[in-house]
Amino acid sequence: MRVNKTEFKAKALEYLRHVENSGEPLVVTDHGQPTISSISAWEVAMLVAHGRLALTMAVDDWLDTVARIEGVRFIAVDHQVAVASSQLPEPFPNDPADRIIVALARQLNAPLVTADSKLQQYPHIHTLW
Repeated sequence: MRVNKTEFKAKALEYLRHVENSGEPLVVTDHGQPTISSISAWEVAMLVAHGRLALTMAVDDWLDTVARIEGVRFIAVDHQVAVASSQLPEPFPNDPADRIIVALARQLNAPLVTADSKLQQYPHIHTLW
């Protein structure tokens, strides 16, 4: 199945809302909490800024809405993740945001939810979709 980033972002939010309402556990966690890399907030903001993603509210309000979902948290990119993103086993796609997201998933030893086939094929992380 191929899903573009816009569809993925919408599906991810829908899934997070479902988890919140149903009480089902979310698989991608850091110590039991759904975790979103802060670089993903930047990606959403850039998609909106370049007209590739339309939201029903301002991007900062949308991200605040996601952050208010019980148990969901954004995790900052620290210097360890930044350095690890430059030291990923090759070959790896050149997208800097993807490198940071993968480095964070590896640091947390957590599966990565992604529709990106390049990341799904990367043998050094576990992905879900």
